[in-house]
Amino acid sequence: MSVVTNTVVQTWSTGCVPPAQRAAYYQDTCLTAMIPFALVRHDEEFNASIEAVDLGGISLMRCSGTAHTVRSDAPQIGQQSEACFNVVASRRGSWHLTHRGTQALGRDVGTFTDSRLNMQLEILGDYDFVNLKLPTAWTRQWLVDPTVLVGRRFTQESPWARALTSFIIALTPESIVAAPLPTRVVADQLGALLALVADELAAPAAPHKKLDVALSRRIEDTIRQRCGELSLCAESVAGTLNISQRTLHRHLASRSLTFGGVLQSARISVAAGMLASPRFRRFSTSEIGLRSGFANPSHFARVFARVMGCPPLKFRHGQRGT
Repeated sequence: MSVVTNTVVQTWSTGCVPPAQRAAYYQDTCLTAMIPFALVRHDEEFNASIEAVDLGGISLMRCSGTAHTVRSDAPQIGQQSEACFNVVASRRGSWHLTHRGTQALGRDVGTFTDSRLNMQLEILGDYDFVNLKLPTAWTRQWLVDPTVLVGRRFTQESPWARALTSFIIALTPESIVAAPLPTRVVADQLGALLALVADELAAPAAPHKKLDVALSRRIEDTIRQRCGELSLCAESVAGTLNISQRTLHRHLASRSLTFGGVLQSARISVAAGMLASPRFRRFSTSEIGLRSGFANPSHFARVFARVMGCPPLKFRHGQRGT
């Protein structure tokens, strides 16, 4: 089975094999990239491709192609080297999923699956969806009981489910390669959203304990104080404050904040202060970006311009908003 790779992204495509070999190729690909599936139906012009990238131990895949149906039951489940969970959201296309019940899924709708359970996926036409393969150990760091989410349909009517689905749809291998944040931060954001969705769906009517406002502010202050650290992640901040990552993300969410958002805002604020100060004139804009926590100069310039309305060099010379 041929695999096209660069430094980060892996690509599998049936377009690289003759039509008669595509079904077998696709089943081999699923075994390698996702979970074992039996391809039980496909059109003559069947095509499928998967682009995958590692997201801190999580496999992020963008899947696209034409109509087909796959199934995973006892023979396929028995082929797994290790169990996993998958969270999926559709960018385009409609499909039926039978997995602890049957549900219809479509654009901007997501779901959560357990590879140890029988599953049938009927894709009704051309499709484009994002799948995140989650190791069991990683998932249980965020979800006390992952079964709360298995087979559930994430719709736009549920606030946290809507946020989770929108977040997943925005993730592609290309966006991760170009992301201005470490992959660990993106993975933490996913875990936090999954925890919030599970909490919302498990007991939507149960009142939450009043969150500690002082702790919320300490979390924000710690992120801002340490934002210059290139590898700063939620786990490190939580460890400093002697709290769990779930507690950290929940307190930030109570103030409509995210770890990545606070971190990026803090880094831009620090960079703006340096660029405006005569004390830092001897440092280039790239060096200031690095001191502010941005490892890549082009990422720094792009994010700074988007937030502040002008590139770092123009900001330094007072040409702001031009």
